Amino acid sequence: MQDDYGNAVRYPGTGDIAALAERVERVEETTKRIEENTSDLIEVLAAAKGAFKTLEVLGKIARPIVWIGTVGSFVVYAWARFKSGIGDLFN
Repeated sequence: MQDDYGNAVRYPGTGDIAALAERVERVEETTKRIEENTSDLIEVLAAAKGAFKTLEVLGKIARPIVWIGTVGSFVVYAWARFKSGIGDLFN
């Protein structure tokens, strides 16, 4: 059988075992090389995942703090208006 360029095509299992073993070895080497090249990227992504979890926790903590600050600001504003003799808070 031939490919589109006229080269003989041999399917695995139809040739000798040594050629197949050599091909498997090359594939394993390529896989190891790809794994080594991408290990740094995987570490960066894992660190980013941890950073986003930290930001999520900080966001959950910040919501009540902002709410308390808003209420506190209004109380200080209302007290200042009351002490200055102006009874209507929103004028």
